[in-house]
Amino acid sequence: MAHLLLNAPLVSARRYTMLGMVSFEDQDLTDAEFRECDLTRARLTGVVMRDVVVDGLVSNLVVNGVEVTGGRARPAVSSSVADALR
Repeated sequence: MAHLLLNAPLVSARRYTMLGMVSFEDQDLTDAEFRECDLTRARLTGVVMRDVVVDGLVSNLVVNGVEVTGGRARPAVSSSVADALR
């Protein structure tokens, strides 16, 4: 269920929130489409993504610890740290 936090306090019991921020938890967004959205600093944690298409201005995109923007995919953390996380 999406929660619109327009009148929410600046600090929640679980985490810091920003006024106007929408939080999706335990939602099935299969076939969802986001158009002309600013997803700056968005975090997708514990998500399942298959057959995903991203078309737009993308910079500093990290997927499972690997920065995938630019010419070549490269680890966002050192290989020894990445190995320790596995």
